[in-house]
Amino acid sequence: MSARRQRGLVALLLAAAILTSVATALVIRQANSVRQAGDQISVTNARLEAVRKAMVYFVMNNGRLPCPADGDIAIGLATAGAEARTAATGACTAMARGVAPWVTLGLLEAEGQDAWGRRLSYKVYAGVTGLTVDGGALITNCDSDFATPALTPASAAVGPAFLCAAPPATRTLPDTVLDPVRRPGLPLTDHGVAIAQVGFVLVSHGATGRGAWLPGGGRMALPVVPPAPATNPETPNTLAPSAGVIYARRNASDKTIGIDQPALYFDDIVIYMTIQNLLSAAGTTARNW
Repeated sequence: MSARRQRGLVALLLAAAILTSVATALVIRQANSVRQAGDQISVTNARLEAVRKAMVYFVMNNGRLPCPADGDIAIGLATAGAEARTAATGACTAMARGVAPWVTLGLLEAEGQDAWGRRLSYKVYAGVTGLTVDGGALITNCDSDFATPALTPASAAVGPAFLCAAPPATRTLPDTVLDPVRRPGLPLTDHGVAIAQVGFVLVSHGATGRGAWLPGGGRMALPVVPPAPATNPETPNTLAPSAGVIYARRNASDKTIGIDQPALYFDDIVIYMTIQNLLSAAGTTARNW
């Protein structure tokens, strides 16, 4: 073989090796990216669960849920991470900017954030008949025994905000207190299934972070609004509770709706508890009198 042909063969082999090396590097980078994304989702789920448990513990000790903290208050300021609540009325004063109140819950700052370093949004059923008023998540004065003693009449014992009146007043059936008309809770769809009487919702706004509040105060850009009549599936999760707002929990968008379609893409990570599940977990349900 001539020297020229040898040099050409070496050049081809070198080029092939370089291409193989580049392809391998791309595959490794992609695998690392996928693994990192999976790790971030796992960390975020763990933090959401920690906040959920802290909410239950708070109800056990206080008989109510906390109000959201103000997401626009920067780290380092005195009220950062503390619930924004009017003590006299139980009214929440930062619902539109609501994030998990990590200080009030006794958590570390990082535990109130997702794995992307953004604050966890917190939606809670509040108001006069809500769960943030004093005793709003405490119905131990209700009677779990529907037969005895006879309640005469059941409605007579319903106190302010439809709470069960304490003895020696006539006790109240829990069905009276938890009637969906009296306590509708927050509406939510869980993978397309309508869930009623939700007590609270916790939201990580995912890798895209659209609508998330930042540790330094301020907010990331809101979800893109598509042309009517379409709606962005992430938009409700950025809103405060109000008429017509239905929160959403669903699987992240697959490859058919990529991140390059921001008006349709969904990557929020959501957990919630119904009012009944919350009361049961906290041990603040009705008892047999």
